[in-house]
Amino acid sequence: MKGRLAMALLCVALLCVGYFLVPLTTCAQTPLQQTGGPEAGSGNLAYRFQEGDVQTYRLLVESEQKQDVGPFQRSVQETFFTQKVTAVEDGVATLELVCDSLRIDAQAGPGSFSFDSRTGAGNVDDLQKNLFSAIVGRPCTLRVDSRGKVLDAQGFDAPFDEIASEAGDNPFTAQIVEAQKQAFGDEAMRQTFTHAFLRLPDRELSRGDRWKETEEIGIPIGRIAVASDSLLEGFEDKGGVRCARVRQTGTATLVSSTEARFGDAIFDHELESADLLSTYWMAADGKGLRRSESEIRMQLRVVPRDAAGDRPDSFLPEAIGVSTFTRTVLERLK
Repeated sequence: MKGRLAMALLCVALLCVGYFLVPLTTCAQTPLQQTGGPEAGSGNLAYRFQEGDVQTYRLLVESEQKQDVGPFQRSVQETFFTQKVTAVEDGVATLELVCDSLRIDAQAGPGSFSFDSRTGAGNVDDLQKNLFSAIVGRPCTLRVDSRGKVLDAQGFDAPFDEIASEAGDNPFTAQIVEAQKQAFGDEAMRQTFTHAFLRLPDRELSRGDRWKETEEIGIPIGRIAVASDSLLEGFEDKGGVRCARVRQTGTATLVSSTEARFGDAIFDHELESADLLSTYWMAADGKGLRRSESEIRMQLRVVPRDAAGDRPDSFLPEAIGVSTFTRTVLERLK
């Protein structure tokens, strides 16, 4: 039983790692403004928040994960969500995010599971269904300034706290829910969205200009430094809207590792590589993001041990190699 519990929680930890980079390049960017006009080819780009603005998006995430232990994993996740600007004060906007629907199809070796909040179809167990269902329809908030800096996030903890409270003294459920909360709770999402919003420099930009940002953020396996290089490639029509096209490349390195403890096993993490490539199309007249396309490749090693530094269980190898590939497409619907 102890071995099955440790392996089940290890799978949760690996899935959290596999998904943590997704929001880094797929967040709904708030409108930007080009003061030089859509035909000028230059301008002072900034996020332009207007109270009452509402935008809806479709996010498609396709992910593959290979690891030394456990089956090959593939998943498709489709999310429809609404973003509303509820307040603007001194250039800082409060954004309300609501997940309108969620569909997941996942395969791990010969096994598979699915969930669809719109139809109720799926074969997930009650705990998974409760975790997924609790996300849908629940408003969460972000506070973001005009240059894309995320100041705080609220409301992401709530569904996990509620499920943990309902679970009572069940240790298996408590550890699963806590692992999910560490990956998708308030602090984790604030740290993640810190890099999700494309940080814009406070200066005039012309076609061909570049700007760089380095952000240190917290994730389930520790703290990482994400270095990005953005290029304003030019302006073009996208869906009948004049857009600024920004191409961004980036890498992530592990600054410090957090021990993951499941039963007697301790898991140390080594992030060997993480490479990001994204393209954004943002409306040049200040009406928001139209589309983004992103690819993320990551290589990770997970090293199990006990408190004395020895292998905790004979069924665990000395190190577990994990490689992931994630492709995301975000498109504005209205």
